[in-house]
Amino acid sequence: MTSSFKILLSLINFFKCNHLRSLASNYYNDTKFMKKLLSCLLILSAFGTQAQLDVQIKLGDRNACTNSTLLLIDSIVTGTPTSYEWISSIATFSSTSSSITQASVTASGEVILKTQDATSTFYDTIYVTLNNPPVVTVGNNQSVCCDYGNINLNFSINTPSGTPSSGVWNCPDNPSLVASNVFSSVTACGLISVPSAAIASNLMYTYQDPATQCFNRDSLTITVNALPGIVLAERTYCQDLCSIRLDDLVISPANTAIGTVSWRCLDSNSIDNKFVQDMLGNRSPTFPPDLWLDFCESSYTIQNADQDTIVLEFLYTNAKGCRNTDTVNFIVARVPNITFSSQRDLCWDEGNVSLKDLMGVNLEEGNWNVVDTSSGVRYRDPADLGGILGGDTINTLLSTPLVSSSATPNSWRIRYIHTAGHCPTFKDTFLIINPLPRLRLDPLFLSYCESSSDIRLT
Repeated sequence: MTSSFKILLSLINFFKCNHLRSLASNYYNDTKFMKKLLSCLLILSAFGTQAQLDVQIKLGDRNACTNSTLLLIDSIVTGTPTSYEWISSIATFSSTSSSITQASVTASGEVILKTQDATSTFYDTIYVTLNNPPVVTVGNNQSVCCDYGNINLNFSINTPSGTPSSGVWNCPDNPSLVASNVFSSVTACGLISVPSAAIASNLMYTYQDPATQCFNRDSLTITVNALPGIVLAERTYCQDLCSIRLDDLVISPANTAIGTVSWRCLDSNSIDNKFVQDMLGNRSPTFPPDLWLDFCESSYTIQNADQDTIVLEFLYTNAKGCRNTDTVNFIVARVPNITFSSQRDLCWDEGNVSLKDLMGVNLEEGNWNVVDTSSGVRYRDPADLGGILGGDTINTLLSTPLVSSSATPNSWRIRYIHTAGHCPTFKDTFLIINPLPRLRLDPLFLSYCESSSDIRLT
């Protein structure tokens, strides 16, 4: 290898002209060509600093999105630039004289980077294509109840159609509510804090156009409403009450009229459950209904010895359309049936008399009293009886006797009250104490001998 050729290779390596290396090898034996090539490189070496400066805009031609910024960065190929200048008629720069800048692009067009060193100037140009963001619209806001379940948010996308894979949903305030583009109403329900009855979640859908890399977003709000709270009270009623308003069993909601209600019987201790047919009634001709429960003997027959437990289910739907159910025990207690198997008038001189025995009462656990009927004249004054000892025994000798057996009123109204069972009850009857007969004997003024005949006394 000649010394000239060595110099030539050194210059080629210095200027990184690899394409000239193969050219020199091909024309190695052409002395005339080699001299010309060496002469050109020697001239170039004299002005080498100018040829070395090469600063380009990194990534080359770019896509930009409306209302967004484009990050532009220099890429030094060779040389050491001492100054930068960003030039464009379609963009404004955060800095026109630094190696990195943010460009706000208003239209498609060219962006030029001008760089200089001590002896040379270099220009690099890229073309920026400005793209509009994709059109993104989602559906209307939604209002659901806590028991609604999961909501597939992709069903709420209007545009772009086809639920593209480059779109994603999120909830900025509560990220845990959205997973895999599915909103959990149950999880949202757990975030409702009393006294609030609902929670509103703002959900954001972001879509990026794969072709332009531009993105856009739209949002909707899902309000999750709490289920209405239901508190029912178990109550016991005596069958002789016959009917109650079913709202008497409801503690919460306090006013059922602001929603809708329904009742059904789950168990009435009866083979033939005729709850709706015979027992449930609406006493209001208009809305809201006024529901009553009829449990008279004519409507319901108690199956057990003392009481029946009827299981009722209450369904309530509030003004938001959310519904909840609960059950309550409604207890119907049997009213004892008092009967009197015997009865007679007393005489004033009989003394102590048990009224239970006198009347033949079938239930022992009760007491007697005298009914005050002073407002009328049908029965005698209770004070004239002389009192009832131990709720059962009277003393006829303490009573005020009648002037005559034909005097009126001639009886007391007495009441037997039974309170030993669930349901107190009573039954009335009357008591008569007849006065003793009054005798008048005419005096005998005649004298009689033992031998006289019998004398008739009447």
